[in-house]
Amino acid sequence: ADIAWGLNEALSDRDRLATWGANGRARVLAEFTWEIAAKKTAEIYRAVAVKNR
Repeated sequence: ADIAWGLNEALSDRDRLATWGANGRARVLAEFTWEIAAKKTAEIYRAVAVKNR
C-alpha cells in the first residue's frame, strides 16, 4: 500500500517528483563517493585484521 501511494504521488505531482529526484541525487553524490567507499572498506579491513590477531 505504501509503495502504491508513493508511485501515485510521484506520478501525479511532477514538481514533487522533481524534488524527490533532486534530493535523491544530492544524497547519492554526498554519501556514495569513491572516497567514502574507500574509507568504509579500509575500516572494515582494519576491523577484520584486529579481530583476527
